[in-house]
Amino acid sequence: MTLLKNFEIALDYLEQNLEKPLDIDLLSQLTSIPLQQFEVAFSALFHTNIDSYFTILKMLDCAQKLAFETRVSIEDISHQAGFGQSMEFEQAFFNAIGQTVYDFRVKPDWGNFFSRQQPLNTLAKGLNNVQDFSNDIQIIEFRSQRLIAIRHQGEKQYLSQTINALTAWQEHHHINHQMSRSFHLMKSLDTEPNSNVDVEITAVLNDAQYDALTASIAASEHFYVTTLPKCKMLQLPHRGCDIGLEDKIKFLYGVYLEREGYQLADIPLVIERCGINQDKKMVSTILLAVN
Repeated sequence: MTLLKNFEIALDYLEQNLEKPLDIDLLSQLTSIPLQQFEVAFSALFHTNIDSYFTILKMLDCAQKLAFETRVSIEDISHQAGFGQSMEFEQAFFNAIGQTVYDFRVKPDWGNFFSRQQPLNTLAKGLNNVQDFSNDIQIIEFRSQRLIAIRHQGEKQYLSQTINALTAWQEHHHINHQMSRSFHLMKSLDTEPNSNVDVEITAVLNDAQYDALTASIAASEHFYVTTLPKCKMLQLPHRGCDIGLEDKIKFLYGVYLEREGYQLADIPLVIERCGINQDKKMVSTILLAVN
């Protein structure tokens, strides 16, 4: 079964369980898509993150109830959608539909309502039009790496601060960050303006560094040790902006995996940041773990 077909199982489940909280662990089990790849793969294929998708799905259902089930109170609709507080529901509805719940109940703006469904109507479209990067892909045997890590969960605009925090930690412990391999372990992709990202910012620790810094790391509130295990990886180089990087990630998940018969391994998508080239462009390598 293809990745898209597996995700259809998740989409069907969400449509039938709008009142329940989003459970990525359960969706991963239902679809057999590895947990550590689930959210990134969803965003790569569907151009939105799964939280946003599920929210708009719920709000469209609530809009139908507000317009046509007028005997059902706003509080009951909020409860049925899984919201604990009406204020939380009202804000989510306004963000998704563009009208307050009260205005929509009295005079729904159907033109705006249908325009808000466009993201759902264009899911996973356009994969046939992505550029083919097959000639640049290599299959490598990745060697296990011990990493010092700090996790960024929040707005992308503050990601550089987290990266700088790791650099400062390395400098404080006399580790030359320019000589250390640096990996971003992607838990999510920033597919939308002002969206939050979830990524582990990491750098390789050799045995001597690990032995010397074990106590310091254990006492830290923010830094910890993790490991990238030995595995087979698809390696795809990239030079330039993040938009081109996203196109290559989309190609890997949406086209290359199915065409070449690979299955995802339960290891996060990895972006190795290699530095700046002579043209002042960021040089990166995409590493996708497969079986």
